[in-house]
Amino acid sequence: MLSYFIKIKILLRFNVEIHLYFLKNNIMKTFLLSSLAILFCGFFTVTTAQTIVGTYPANKNVVLENFTGVKCTGCHMGHMELEKIIKNYPERVYVIGYHPSNTSFTIPYSTDQDLRRNYPDAFFSTSYAGSAFMPGCFINRETWSNGNKMQFLSLWDSHTYTLLQQPSPLNIGLSSTYDASAQTLTVLVEVYYTSTVTANNSLYVHILEDSINTYQANYGPNHNHMHVFMEDLTGQWGDPITGSTTQGSLFTTTYVFDLTTAQDPITIANASVIAYVIEDNSTEVYTGVAVGADGGLTVGIPEVPLKSLNVNIYPNPFTSNAVMTYGLTENADVSILLFNVLGETVLSENLGSHSPGGYSFDINKNELGLSEGMYFIRIDAGDQTMTRKLIIE
Repeated sequence: MLSYFIKIKILLRFNVEIHLYFLKNNIMKTFLLSSLAILFCGFFTVTTAQTIVGTYPANKNVVLENFTGVKCTGCHMGHMELEKIIKNYPERVYVIGYHPSNTSFTIPYSTDQDLRRNYPDAFFSTSYAGSAFMPGCFINRETWSNGNKMQFLSLWDSHTYTLLQQPSPLNIGLSSTYDASAQTLTVLVEVYYTSTVTANNSLYVHILEDSINTYQANYGPNHNHMHVFMEDLTGQWGDPITGSTTQGSLFTTTYVFDLTTAQDPITIANASVIAYVIEDNSTEVYTGVAVGADGGLTVGIPEVPLKSLNVNIYPNPFTSNAVMTYGLTENADVSILLFNVLGETVLSENLGSHSPGGYSFDINKNELGLSEGMYFIRIDAGDQTMTRKLIIE
């Protein structure tokens, strides 16, 4: 069947673009509502206020783009490593599992589902990756000291740890709504700039699926593939972020995807949506987030100073050492309390006066004389307090 591609671009006086895409005679429509949120019902309602994105500075989240295949003997180990990293850094690390078609490692066994997609082929090439191999990962698409974006399994965790401590100039809010009767997925993305960015940026949005069962080399039958790339909503090189990218600026866009046009049927209960923003020149990822496809929403909008501490602990659970990172937006005296499940204080330390910025605090099990179990660590910064759960295995 002949494939048709029609692009209609409407420019309004609000600097809003609407792109309608029609592919393969289907009625799939992707609405790109740039710079402002729009409700398209024969008229336009325009709003500029953020609703699902936080406005306080935060550190980067990490997007691990994993190039994998069913006939790759080392890829099962790669899958295990990725799940370990996700467990170590909860809600800070997100994985995309690519099965590019430009390699024999992704050819499916017998009647297994074909996970190959043409989309990642451009990335799984020496011209882009610097070196292409499996299992390999991009870690926020950074180019590392070896000159490559693609990195070996042994480096994934350490590179992830490095990036999680770096500040991001922007935050992303994401929501996804599934309409079962219309078979459509509506995805809202908000990008809020906590610092001024002068380079051009682009937004990527994908649909992923968990728990796809196939045969896997070096594992056997009934291997569960997680975070599998299924569909792209933004095009090979993303959608440009239009309008201002100065501190305090907000970019909002909405996508509507007709699931009947998907290459393979997608099980919504196992699906998620991921969004991330890159710097165009380097193609490096600033940060990313993911939510469930059916009613998923980024958790919380940090609009009160309590949330500006941006406290994270990784790894957690841990066996011997962990690091707590925190960020301040104003001058404050900082102290830390560690107490057990009985409420008994096992550590009390005054860290003194801090200026705005990012900081870290090391937690060593042996030095503190801690045993296995659950603890709570509290950080006080001026009039702000935040408590996090800590688990020692």
